[in-house]
Amino acid sequence: MYNSRNSKVAYFIFDKIADIIGLYDQSFQALALQLPKRRLGMGINIFPNRHTEIQFEYYKDYAYKNSVTASGLNYAMTGRSKVTDTYALQLIVNF
Repeated sequence: MYNSRNSKVAYFIFDKIADIIGLYDQSFQALALQLPKRRLGMGINIFPNRHTEIQFEYYKDYAYKNSVTASGLNYAMTGRSKVTDTYALQLIVNF
């Protein structure tokens, strides 16, 4: 099971429409898929023209605890109790 909550606020940056994005994701029983237990993030989405988007996002992932185990396809997996920082820059062209 994977839950997601997102929120957006629109602004104008460089005379272009932009969204400020905040998000929270949480997974349950998804260690075997190597998804983080929780993810917090924020970002900005700029629309330079009608068909193009530029996104910059920052995520902080919280992994499952070391004491948690899950059965994968060929072997058992354990949590890593790790916090990971992720930065993403995306150029999206809609056609």
